[in-house]
Amino acid sequence: MNYILPFADVANGEWYTEAVRWAAAEGIVNGYEDGTFRPGNEITREQVMAILHRYAGYKKLESGMILPMIPQYEYSMWAENDILWADMVGLTSNIGVDIYDMTAYANRAEIAAYLRKFCIEFEAE
Repeated sequence: MNYILPFADVANGEWYTEAVRWAAAEGIVNGYEDGTFRPGNEITREQVMAILHRYAGYKKLESGMILPMIPQYEYSMWAENDILWADMVGLTSNIGVDIYDMTAYANRAEIAAYLRKFCIEFEAE
């Protein structure tokens, strides 16, 4: 399926172009406020949680209901619902590193741990 490329900084023909088109069309990834995607940028923990939360919604794996709790994390206001969801479903527990600062960049090992926990958590449903 051909999706429209919504980001000016995602060139046609790159190895990631079709993945970005699909994920943007399905509402799984968003760009920045200036309309860019910034494919070469590092990704923060809160951005990872936002993507996983949107993907769970896309796959209809979550109800969208968030419990009114306040976890002890530092995060941007735009990511609050995503961080609360990630905490509620257990993605942030027992990662093996201090993840208090969700605005910090996630390393590859963290992302692998988040993906594993996500797949195990939702595979059981």
